[in-house]
Amino acid sequence: MNSEPRILVSLATYNESGNLPKLIEEIHKFVPAAHVLVVDDNSPDGTGKLADPTPGGVAIQATGSALTPQEAQALIDFHNKVRKEVGVGPVTWSPTIAKVAQAWADEQARTVKFSHRPNNKFGENLAGFGAGGVLEGANLWYAEKASYTPGTPIPADFNNFKAGHYSQMVWRNSTEFGAGKALYQTTSPSGWPRKGSWVLVGNYNPPGNYSGQKPY
Repeated sequence: MNSEPRILVSLATYNESGNLPKLIEEIHKFVPAAHVLVVDDNSPDGTGKLADPTPGGVAIQATGSALTPQEAQALIDFHNKVRKEVGVGPVTWSPTIAKVAQAWADEQARTVKFSHRPNNKFGENLAGFGAGGVLEGANLWYAEKASYTPGTPIPADFNNFKAGHYSQMVWRNSTEFGAGKALYQTTSPSGWPRKGSWVLVGNYNPPGNYSGQKPY
């Protein structure tokens, strides 16, 4: 199973604009895969602009899917807000997993279907969305919170479980997330999917929703 390295170096700064580039260079010399989080005090020395050169503070650069970095960041931020509500740690974005999700989203659009990938090694949430964007789809998953009783394990009869998307969002052991999207070009004979709507595929690693286990 492919897994993105999750190494975070946090730097607290004060008047470090002259030293910051060299310091980050040295960190990456020893740990090339490290993500560097710079905590700035908003001093007038320009460290903040140097530390956060991306518009809007978007940390994700290459998504691995058709999602923009802003869309990927919005999904990660939303997931982590939802997870924080129940005391669960954050998930990080995985371009590798997003690539897998994108392939399935493309297949759904091509075949005009809305179904889960069989024999998937990742957890998976699906949603349709329109003008509201990817968060419209993610909010559909979150809305299932109303159907979940905290402390309840996943039932054996999962097909009748009404909160499976939500429980995967907050699954304690899931640490990586990636997503893809695709546009339906035609309408299914059943009326759904519809032309002009989008499918959102979200994959989680490790997967959740194991029968008999609690999400958190």
